[in-house]
Amino acid sequence: LNDGWKINPLKNKSLLQSLEDSIAKNKFINTHSVLIAKKGKIIYEKYFDGFTNTTTHDQRSASKSIASAITGIAIEDKLINSDADLLYNYLPEEYQYTKDALKSTIKIKDLLTMSSGIDAVDFGIKRKSKASEQAYQNSPNWIKTVLEAPMIHKPGIVANYGSANPFLLGSILNSITPIPLQLYMDQHLFNPLGIDNYTIQKGINGKPYFGGGIYITPRDMLKF
Repeated sequence: LNDGWKINPLKNKSLLQSLEDSIAKNKFINTHSVLIAKKGKIIYEKYFDGFTNTTTHDQRSASKSIASAITGIAIEDKLINSDADLLYNYLPEEYQYTKDALKSTIKIKDLLTMSSGIDAVDFGIKRKSKASEQAYQNSPNWIKTVLEAPMIHKPGIVANYGSANPFLLGSILNSITPIPLQLYMDQHLFNPLGIDNYTIQKGINGKPYFGGGIYITPRDMLKF
């Protein structure tokens, strides 16, 4: 397809026939495509239920991995000194009032590993968190809701699944990239990979949302 992928189709697909049969019988729910690459070449590619190689798919929280990659690129680009830098070094001054003894020690790597310690648990433990994704997305000011949430652990100690962590990474990058963040993502990640058919979800501020929801094709997600 002239999209950067080389093809080396499997000569014997018998091992994958049971997979295709299971998908056809709806034993594997909502399977739109299956792609397998080996040594840089696609050896198997199959689409189901009318989906094609140009259909973009909601990556949901797999998008968090793209968010972490952009953060790493920003560190390589010297926009962030290192993953040991403090969150509050990059937040707008208007939110500095939310800093306390524990919050002031949250590092970039704590956000990358979802171990910020903020009461921002989406699922995994029985807790109605002040800064769960549902809570802050239903508030008029997402970053204010997240930063005003209490601390339930010391940073870097306990990992809890919470979209507020990559959301804060996005807030940092939105404030420091020399060009709009969506263009920075295109120029430094998507374009070098030959990816041009994608959609980035926006947050309440109209800026790229790092918590999830990037739409991308299966071939391009396989590149990533």
